Amino acid sequence: MPLSLAERDQDHTAVAAAPRNADTPLALPLLQIVNAQSSDMGNRLFFIEFLRCFAIIQVILLHASAPFAVAVSAKGNFWIGCIVDSAARSCVPLFLLISGMLLLSSTHEESAVSFLRRRFWRVGMPLIAWTLIYCCWRLNNGAHLNWQSVVNQPACYHLQYLYYLVGLYLATPILRAFLKGADRRLVFYFLALWFVGASILPALGSLTGIAPPIIFTVTTGFSGYFILGYVLRDYKIAENRYLHFGLLAFACLAITIFGTYFLTFNQAVPKLNEALFDYSSPQVIVYSAILFLAAKSFSFKFAGAAGRLAARAIESLSAASFTIYLVHPIILSFLSSQFKWMLALEAHRSFLTVGYLMAVAVATLLLSWSFFLFCRLLKIPTWIAP
Repeated sequence: MPLSLAERDQDHTAVAAAPRNADTPLALPLLQIVNAQSSDMGNRLFFIEFLRCFAIIQVILLHASAPFAVAVSAKGNFWIGCIVDSAARSCVPLFLLISGMLLLSSTHEESAVSFLRRRFWRVGMPLIAWTLIYCCWRLNNGAHLNWQSVVNQPACYHLQYLYYLVGLYLATPILRAFLKGADRRLVFYFLALWFVGASILPALGSLTGIAPPIIFTVTTGFSGYFILGYVLRDYKIAENRYLHFGLLAFACLAITIFGTYFLTFNQAVPKLNEALFDYSSPQVIVYSAILFLAAKSFSFKFAGAAGRLAARAIESLSAASFTIYLVHPIILSFLSSQFKWMLALEAHRSFLTVGYLMAVAVATLLLSWSFFLFCRLLKIPTWIAP
């Protein structure tokens, strides 16, 4: 997630305004979308800030709801956790789509060495710093750590994403060179290979146990989200297609929710089956792409004092999103224990679970945001509060 958050000094104007090479138009007739060129430059850039805010809120909801999604013994709690978790599954893809759009479309010329050096200071140093912080936090909570456990796995679950970013950063100069000389058919061929090899076949393998032993070496992992963000940067949903895309997004969400329920409880001993929660699942990819396009298609208008305040809040939260991502598990863990009294008020009442979940998520967001503002006030180094 933080890659897109760390790219705040990208030349957004150049990214938004730079025209495509006329010889390589990336039309998407299958999606029924239209060119998104607009005279309102500010509106075209503001959707990035909005999506960062939306995605970081999803991250917090995802992590806050996780304990309920695994609570298969209490179906009421399971349904709440499953619905919230499913709806928030687009958080990682949205950050990746933003990152691909910004990094791969950038008109800034720089060498691979220069590119990687700058990204190391923006993401590498915070990763090292917060790995040490979370190691100390876990030791304080009684965890047993050794050098192998620190090297072989993230110090905290959410830091796994930063390790994924290392590979994406290393591949970005190559992807830029590929896109610079590729025509639209080659780009779509890449996306098709990625969708089949990194999404459909693994999903079939998880659901049926049948998967051809083909290794899609170049198009594995999250690289497809990067390319997809680049492809979708110039497009938006046509007004006469809003309903179609809304229904498709709802169908993808329903597949995740009800499919997870079926896979979980269609076992001799019910246990959460996370196959459809995977960020590379076909319906998650489609769902995330639609949300991305929806934000691009929306006209952000903020009138009056309240509107200006909302715009400033979104911009501030967007700027704080990387720091919020890094610090929120500590705050979430503390608040979860403090708010548990809500769940004890009355057993098996789902509305209490919803109240608890919302209270924990909102408080976590506000306190994490306050941590960022406090660090800025005290001029804390950016490798702690980027």
